[in-house]
Amino acid sequence: MTDIIAAYDGHKDQHLQVLAINLTDQERMKDVRTFVSELQMPFPVLLDEKGKVRKSYALRGVPTSVFICAACRPRCSSIRAAWCAS
Repeated sequence: MTDIIAAYDGHKDQHLQVLAINLTDQERMKDVRTFVSELQMPFPVLLDEKGKVRKSYALRGVPTSVFICAACRPRCSSIRAAWCAS
């Protein structure tokens, strides 16, 4: 996550958008709040309370990074941060 925060900080003025989505259906809210607070996340953290996002993207491991291009299509997904060629 620190790589994603650094990328956001370095490219937010170039219109990079980051949304963190916590798989809340698998974690306790107390743990989510602690994680977000400790990392001082500079972008929105959304809650997937019913697992809809997890199921839609077939997410299995945590953490997982999914990069979506401007046309709203997933470009790649990985357990570790990965940068995809456009």
